[in-house]
Amino acid sequence: MTLPDFAPDHRHAFVLRGTAAPGPLFRPGPVPREQILARMDLRGATLHLARQVHGARVAEYPVSGADGAPGEISEPVEADALVARAPGHAVGVVTADCLPILLAAKGGACAAVHAGWRGLIAGVIEAAIERLGGGSGLEAAIGPAIGPCCFEVGPEVVARFAARFPGSAGFARGGDGDRSLIDLPGAAREILVTCGVDSGHIREADLCTRCRPEGLLESYRRDGKTAGRMVAVIGRA
Repeated sequence: MTLPDFAPDHRHAFVLRGTAAPGPLFRPGPVPREQILARMDLRGATLHLARQVHGARVAEYPVSGADGAPGEISEPVEADALVARAPGHAVGVVTADCLPILLAAKGGACAAVHAGWRGLIAGVIEAAIERLGGGSGLEAAIGPAIGPCCFEVGPEVVARFAARFPGSAGFARGGDGDRSLIDLPGAAREILVTCGVDSGHIREADLCTRCRPEGLLESYRRDGKTAGRMVAVIGRA
């Protein structure tokens, strides 16, 4: 799945269930990197992934040695945002409800961001944008993720969102009992715009992983440990 008019100088994809092969793309385990890159017309590139920990650390590729020459790549590193700065390097994040966000800069650099509620509060989007030189001129794509229709949380999470996003009511509305529904994509949009990304340069899939057809999207909230995973990938064309 691609989003129209996003980053024409880059190749990107939100790889969903059944789009690379019948059934789940993969469950926790090896990612079919070569298959994904071939479908994206990025044959010969290296797809970099990370060990995602719901934080704000950023990893960059290619890795440079002390003398500035390309260094050895040791994976997986712990990070929730990955930046690619050269042709032949693509970056991706794995999701099953969290937000996959792709960023593209005019100079060719790009980033893939994994943002659940903890990552949003920790500042992972801001950290990725800072590595790309700021939001001015960036393009952003927000892929399928759990939507405000289904992301139900307790009062402790609502309180943290209200503190993180003052004046926006924490992007929360009432649910059942003491539960509330949180708008993760809405929070991501606000962060992107606050960081200087033009709202007209933000593309959205607008698909909820939990309540849209099971044959298309993976959701841990819906399927628990049997859920597969999706991958969001971007690299220079």
